[in-house]
Amino acid sequence: MKLKKEYLVLAAVIIAAVFYLILHKKDQTQYSLPELAEIDIDTVTRIAITAQGKTITLNKNGDRWFLAPREYPADGAKVKGMLFEIEDIVITDLVSESRAYARYQLDDAGKIRVKAWAGEELLRDLEIGKEAATYQHTFVRLPESPNVYHVRGDFRRKFEESAADLRDHEVLAFDPDALEKIRLTSGPDTFVMTRRAAPQSDQAGDKPVETAKPAWTGPDSQSVDSGVLDSFLSSINNIKCENYLEGRQKDEFEGPVFEIALEGKQSFTLALFKKEKEKETVLPATSSYNAYPFTLSNDRLESWQKTFAKLTGKEEKQEENKK
Repeated sequence: MKLKKEYLVLAAVIIAAVFYLILHKKDQTQYSLPELAEIDIDTVTRIAITAQGKTITLNKNGDRWFLAPREYPADGAKVKGMLFEIEDIVITDLVSESRAYARYQLDDAGKIRVKAWAGEELLRDLEIGKEAATYQHTFVRLPESPNVYHVRGDFRRKFEESAADLRDHEVLAFDPDALEKIRLTSGPDTFVMTRRAAPQSDQAGDKPVETAKPAWTGPDSQSVDSGVLDSFLSSINNIKCENYLEGRQKDEFEGPVFEIALEGKQSFTLALFKKEKEKETVLPATSSYNAYPFTLSNDRLESWQKTFAKLTGKEEKQEENKK
């Protein structure tokens, strides 16, 4: 009799365990993860990024992006990086239904809300929290749901850029092969270099004509150190400024301490001016390539002055005088 009771108790325990597992599994799978539609980033025309009550708005005009309201040119690579992240959002897991948003940096103080439109159509709207402990996921919330989800990828930092950081900082870009004349002015001294087409060798049989590299010459057809010049042109091509001088106009600056003038299919001028404060490590500068005054590091001026001395032969004279 006692053995029979033990079997009954054991059977009851087994049945209870089976029901628990069935019900527990049912509880675990009773929710479905939302699926967000992919977006075609080429159709996006406006992005709004809101954090701590401040909104940065980016508008697309043609193939370029601009920062509202002043329509400053934006860094296209950074904007495209943002769009790539929100193009195909994949929600991988439900994290929390407790509404404890501060834990995930999804409260008002910590979240970043991102919206993207194609014309008047809202394509994407989500709130971005901190990265997960895996560093391969990010906590997000959708405005129509109180839940917190994991999405694939760690991308919050791409939306933490300030408006100043999102501006396009490129202040000079050119095709070196299209240049015909370069004029460098350092203080009172000017040095002009002219590009001379290289002679072609005679064609022999079926062999192609060999063309030597065009040469640059200075005043009185003196030769120019091609290595020094090539290095200099590389240093100023696609150059980016440190920051912009907000509220200033280009015509406020006169008497550059160093000026670069490039002539060819297109012509550009870049000018550096003296420091406005002695202890500053940057110099005011302007460029015909860019509509706004900006700053460049004082190290650039020192480097370009050394290049000027090498190209003009002043460096050799200075070394001789030291001896």
